[in-house]
Amino acid sequence: MTRSGIIALWALGVVFIHGWARAEDVPANAAAAAIQHAKVQSIEGAESVSVKGNAGVRQLREGDELMEGDQLQVAQGAIVVLRLPDGMELRLGQSSQVKFQKKVGEANAFDLYSGGVRGTTLPGHKRPGEASKHRLYIRTRSAVMGVRGTDFVIQVEKSGALSEFHTLEGTVEVARDLSTLAVGKGTPLNSGRYLTADATGISRPATFDPSALIEELRSKRSGLLREGDERPSDFEILRFRVSGIMATNETGDSSSGILTWNPRYRLSPKLAAGVSLGASVFKNREDVNGASTFLVLEGMAVAAYRLLPVWEVELGGGIQMWTEKDNALVGAAQVSWVPRRKLFGIVERLVGGYTFANFLAVTHEIRLGVGMHF
Repeated sequence: MTRSGIIALWALGVVFIHGWARAEDVPANAAAAAIQHAKVQSIEGAESVSVKGNAGVRQLREGDELMEGDQLQVAQGAIVVLRLPDGMELRLGQSSQVKFQKKVGEANAFDLYSGGVRGTTLPGHKRPGEASKHRLYIRTRSAVMGVRGTDFVIQVEKSGALSEFHTLEGTVEVARDLSTLAVGKGTPLNSGRYLTADATGISRPATFDPSALIEELRSKRSGLLREGDERPSDFEILRFRVSGIMATNETGDSSSGILTWNPRYRLSPKLAAGVSLGASVFKNREDVNGASTFLVLEGMAVAAYRLLPVWEVELGGGIQMWTEKDNALVGAAQVSWVPRRKLFGIVERLVGGYTFANFLAVTHEIRLGVGMHF
């Protein structure tokens, strides 16, 4: 063999060995580059779920990891619960289709083509400084949502054309594209607010009733309910109120406190019917000839309607029985502020309203109080 032939064979061998070494390195490098996006925490309604990734189609089981490029199709009747590396929990409802994309900085990102996703920040996983940056980006055909720490629901219709974004707790931001979110010009969605997005643009945020949304998710068997979303009993028995009363009529002014029992039945997420049974001791400041103190028993039928997530209106009518005096017809209109969480662990609502009683002369009452539901 000539000298030039030997040199050529040597060069070919070097190239082959170098290429073989590079090929051996590819899986390790690929594994390093394919950063874990999520881990399967549980699968409900099916033993496994099909995933299409860079290496082909595989069956996803509990404990498996999802990487960049993985496309997941949740079957009808199945639910997949994922845990992100930062502790956020994602519930993928039935018939949902998602694809994990390249991370945006340190934030996970995926596309939601259809179906629904419920995201929740679990206790103990909020990190210092996270409020100033997004932890997750979810893109639909019509918008992108940036998530920090919160409880949210996204639903995309089967065609993918219409997306709905609801925030149950915390704040998310929605924009047409990622670059708009990056410069802080997204539309913020605070607790109890939602918006829709389609090809024509993004709607203005509006208020929604969280209990009505939960009921909708339940009726659709969406798979997006989580622990804590248990349906409340239609009967609400242990409901009480303590109120102060200022009453006035042509015979004088009087004041009192009243304790009422307010059981009711939920007819729908917004409408309830019940009764109000109460007792109070009135003291008439200007009654010098009769009894200055007398007992009043009260019974009313009440209808309540939830106008907004934290505001409720009640209308009622019935009878008051006054000792030492005659009975009186009574009517009431009250407005309640119902916070999403009980105040001091016991106060369910703050109540204010107007009551009138047709006793000899019409008596006008202003009531302010607190409601408790055990």
